[in-house]
Amino acid sequence: MGETDVLAPGRHGDGLPDGAEDWTSSGSANNYNGKADAGESDAAKWDTDGDGLTDGLESGVVTATRDTDLTRFAPDKDPSTTTLAADLDKDSDNDGLLDGVEDRNFDGKVESGETDPNNTDSDGDGILDGVEDANHDGIQEKLADGTMQETDPLSKDSDVDGLSDGLEDANRNGFRDKPGGVYNETDPKDSDSDKDGLRDGQETAG
Repeated sequence: MGETDVLAPGRHGDGLPDGAEDWTSSGSANNYNGKADAGESDAAKWDTDGDGLTDGLESGVVTATRDTDLTRFAPDKDPSTTTLAADLDKDSDNDGLLDGVEDRNFDGKVESGETDPNNTDSDGDGILDGVEDANHDGIQEKLADGTMQETDPLSKDSDVDGLSDGLEDANRNGFRDKPGGVYNETDPKDSDSDKDGLRDGQETAG
C-alpha cells in the first residue's frame, strides 16, 4: 500500500490516525504533505521501521482509532515508555537487537524474560545486550547438556561463579580473548575456566 485510505484514516492497523503520522520532523506541527518525511512514521505502513512493532505501539497508543484494523493493532501496556517508529530506526537503543526482538511479545512493556529496548545493557553488567545475545534472536543459546553458547543479557553473572560477565569479558566483545595463544580473560560462560575444580570467583577472591 503506497497511499493512505481517505475513507479509513487508520485502516493499516497501527492505531495512529494518518494525520498524526504525517507531521514535521520537529514535531511542532502537522505538514500533511502525504509523504513520510524525516522524523515521521509512514501513514501507509503499520510498521515503518520494520522492527516487528506497530508504529502505534512504539508511540504509546493504548486505544485504537475507529477505523483501525484490529487484527494488527496491539495496545501499549506501558505507554510511559516508547521506542522509535520513525526514520527506519529498528533498534531504538542501538544495542544490536531489534526492538521487536527485545519486546518479544510485542506489547510495549518490559516484562520478565525480555531485554529493554530502551536500555543498551539490560542487566547492567557492562556488556551490550546485542553482544551477549550474539545471534540476535532474543534467546540465550545453550547446547543440549546446558553448556552456554552465549552469556545471558538478563543476568550480570551468567555462569554464577561470583564474577560479573563484564568483569570476565574485560573488553566486552563477547569473546574469550587469547592473544599469543594464552587466555587473558576468564570465561563468563564457564564457572571454572581453567578446570581446576574452583569457581573463577573463588580464585579471584584469593
